[in-house]
This record gives sequence, C-alpha cells and structure tokens, in this order.
Amino acid sequence: MYDVAIIGAGPAGASAALFTAKAGKKTVIIDNDKSITKRAWIENHYGVMEITGPDLVEIGKKQAAKFGTELIEDTAVNIVKTDSGFQISTESRQFDAKHVIIATGLGIDLAEKLACKRNRARSPE
Repeated sequence: MYDVAIIGAGPAGASAALFTAKAGKKTVIIDNDKSITKRAWIENHYGVMEITGPDLVEIGKKQAAKFGTELIEDTAVNIVKTDSGFQISTESRQFDAKHVIIATGLGIDLAEKLACKRNRARSPE
C-alpha cells in the first residue's frame, strides 16, 4: 500500500512526487513515457534558462527517486475506490494507494473514463 500514487511523470507529476516523498509519504509514479513534454523546448520554467523536454522530465524523475519515489513504467487503465483508498490497474499489474494524483497533462482518457471534473485551458482575456 502506497500513501500516494501519481499517474504521470511529467513536470506536474514529478513535482508532486518530489514533495510527497520528501514529506515521508510512500510514493509511486506510474508513467507510460508518452509525455508531450518530451517533445518540447522549454524557456519559461522557473529556475531554468532553457532545457529540452526530455532532459526536464528525466531530471524530475531523478529528483523524485532521490527522495524515495518508486518509478513504474506502465499505463494506468483504471482506478477504483476501495475501503482503504484506491486500486490502480495498469496494463500489467495493480497498485493500492491511500491517495491518487492524476497528472497526465493532455492525456485525459483515464480522467474522462473516471468522470473527473476538469478545467479546460483558456487564453487570458
């Protein structure tokens, strides 16, 4: 049983894992390695002058792992509420966690399947 399971290892997911693991929470990231960030060139990320998307993602994963996050390369396909938290099913296995963070960026299939509320991005007025 994990304290926190995070679906997605892009900037949001890896940041969440870094903070939960540093706080002493048993954390797992489940990621399918299809982050759109891996195709980006970034010049607007705090503390970084410029970096490739793949480098940003790898640094984030390494930082989270440094504090104890377990990294699983797999695709989450379903999440079910249980008495003690949630059961996350991937294409190859299952994980139990007290809390789940969905940080899948543009990959919204799982969130839509779970009928999660979401805010669509919009341009400033």
